Amino acid sequence: MVFSAEKLSNGIVVLLDVYQVRGFPTVQWNREIVLINFLQHLSLPEGYETQKYCQRVEELPMTRHETDGYIVHNTKTDKILK
Repeated sequence: MVFSAEKLSNGIVVLLDVYQVRGFPTVQWNREIVLINFLQHLSLPEGYETQKYCQRVEELPMTRHETDGYIVHNTKTDKILK
């Protein structure tokens, strides 16, 4: 597994992404399953939170953390935009 995370100014670490590098097909629908469904079931230590993956901006929850914008991952083209 490869983890990507960001530490906020209040000390909370936000888990941004999780990818299984080997042994998992990379077709588009499997990637969506990992990004949208898998992260919400992680059991993380105190001070860690997962980012919510959505298919539309309207689905994003309000957050109490500071942000400098959305990160969009197009799972069909595997492009990441900010």
